[in-house]
Amino acid sequence: SFSVVVVFIVLTHTLAQVEGQCILSPELCSMDDDDFDVIFDTCKEFSQGNAIPTPDDLCCQQLNSLSGDCLCKGFQVHLSILPPDYNLTAPLQLPRNCGFPLDPPGCSCGSYTFPS
Repeated sequence: SFSVVVVFIVLTHTLAQVEGQCILSPELCSMDDDDFDVIFDTCKEFSQGNAIPTPDDLCCQQLNSLSGDCLCKGFQVHLSILPPDYNLTAPLQLPRNCGFPLDPPGCSCGSYTFPS
């Protein structure tokens, strides 16, 4: 049932953190996919190209308002629509460059890992 799945996800997430790993679970985020548009539009200019520009305060405020699981869900939603040859270095650096509190650092989100 649904409640068993949710409990399993929460336990898996908790155990991964206890073992020193950080595995984010987008399933635990209740935000709709469309809710991320404003946040990622605000940060778009800081997540393109090969250079890694310093994000502005508005971008960081928007990003830091998310939980880790919602950050993961938002990245999965937006990164899934990018072309396969898109350089993901800049977008994956955004949380670190904004001081997002990933604990422990180097959290994985599906096939992506946010750098420490």
